[in-house]
Amino acid sequence: SGSLQGILVTLQGLGLDPVAWLLRPPGGQFPFPTGTLGQPGFVAGLLLPLVPLALVRARGGQVWGWLALFALALGLGATINRTAFLALLLGLPLWALLRRDVRLLLLGAFVIGIVFAWGTFGPKTQKYTRSYGETNTLQTRLLIWGLALETLKDPKTLLIGGGPDGFRHALITRIPIEKQLPFYKAEYRWEGQITKVEPLFNEKDPLRARTYLIHETTKTGQALHLLRHPLDKAHNAYLDKVLAYGLPMALVWFFLFIGPTLTLLPQGNALGVGLLLILIYYLTWFPAPPFEPWHLALALAGWKLPRFSPKPPPQAPTSPRV
Repeated sequence: SGSLQGILVTLQGLGLDPVAWLLRPPGGQFPFPTGTLGQPGFVAGLLLPLVPLALVRARGGQVWGWLALFALALGLGATINRTAFLALLLGLPLWALLRRDVRLLLLGAFVIGIVFAWGTFGPKTQKYTRSYGETNTLQTRLLIWGLALETLKDPKTLLIGGGPDGFRHALITRIPIEKQLPFYKAEYRWEGQITKVEPLFNEKDPLRARTYLIHETTKTGQALHLLRHPLDKAHNAYLDKVLAYGLPMALVWFFLFIGPTLTLLPQGNALGVGLLLILIYYLTWFPAPPFEPWHLALALAGWKLPRFSPKPPPQAPTSPRV
């Protein structure tokens, strides 16, 4: 499944979308490679933990392992997901170091090179202009995390959360729009000065329907922007889990991943490396339905490996037959 998604997003990046007729959105093609998941970041989250598993097979000389590795690397390059690339950059060399395996180090460098080269120099016929050198995403993430921490000052939110849509509800009802403007300026690249924020709703209107008219003064004159509240995730899985379900449940979720990671990673186990890549990826992404069940399945598989299984009771020695 991961290899097929990798092949699909690679073809989509080339403008050769074999499923466009089936998944075509209103108005034409998707503006960027999405596989069948709807978002490049979701595809990266699906493919990322599979890289160590395919790399082990490729190192063992299995042809299908090499094919899967190429498909995953090209797919990750097509998504140009900076967090996934950083996870590979940190996780694969650490894996080789733990195993003291020079060949594994070279293979990891090969994979990282393919991801970077295809994401940077690969042909792109669709309107997908991201690059690994952009810093705007980090800037917006830091601003989002500041807003998330602001909402967690409420003891009730910290303890039991606000539900799956709790962050957006808190932004609409408790965080003044003026405190949110730095994020929206960075996200939408408004270069001018905000001179006025005009509410376009009544207090009795539904919360999700609240809209503001933003007045911006630019070098060329006045600009007007309609602003709703599209921000609904903190884009950090650990913060998002606390915001949705509270700190105790977020710790349970975190332990589900960190437990097998801490045990399998020192062994140089490929699954442990895959879980480490997930934990790094979640630093700037939120768990989403297209890939979170797969991540949970990998974590549960980690718990089921022999290191976590109870040892069988010793058997009494049997006397040899005469």
